[in-house]
Amino acid sequence: MPSLEFPFVAMACVVALVAWLVRRSRRPLYVMLDWDLTCDCMSTPGDEDVETNGARSKFKIKTGMSDAEETVYMSKLRVFLSNLLRCQDDDKLRVFIVTRNSAANVRWMLEHVVRVRASDFVVLSDPQSKQNKAAMLQQYLAFADKDMDGVVVLTDDSSSEHERATAYASQHWVRAQLRRVRVRRPRKGAPYRDEVDGLVYGMMNQESALDAFWWATYKWNIA
Repeated sequence: MPSLEFPFVAMACVVALVAWLVRRSRRPLYVMLDWDLTCDCMSTPGDEDVETNGARSKFKIKTGMSDAEETVYMSKLRVFLSNLLRCQDDDKLRVFIVTRNSAANVRWMLEHVVRVRASDFVVLSDPQSKQNKAAMLQQYLAFADKDMDGVVVLTDDSSSEHERATAYASQHWVRAQLRRVRVRRPRKGAPYRDEVDGLVYGMMNQESALDAFWWATYKWNIA
């Protein structure tokens, strides 16, 4: 008799496992992208108007970055962001730019530097760092702690931002999972094209960070 029951038990286990895998793969996915030194290849002051303060030109002079190199970087970023928007249109994820720069600066750079429609993106800005980025997202979504569900991917070059978000998520989120993608921050004063490290400014220049990002947002990454 046990030998007859075993196939049915095994099949029930397989069905239950498949159902669990499907549920895990369908969890909501929220993508948080930092702007300075993550999406963008440079950092600009959040308390100044980037359109008029000349910060981008000063950065290029200081690091030796050419106009052509900026154009190449922004073309990569444009493709990256466009891919995320397509995924968002297909209801696979929701993308947010969560920044310590001003929202006006980020929107201007999206339109005039990256050359995408800024209105396609939700920009959450807190230049005074009053909230951690996980809390900023939750506040925007208007979810109570118990209702925060799914996978949240934080992509940032700042270790302190990751630490603050992790501490908040561990204290407030029961059902939601925070995944962290760390973008390498160049050493202070490093040239744009470093003889030893190569191109390290911004996520589009870091293959390892891009690989980590796509794995963190992969549908069947059910960890």
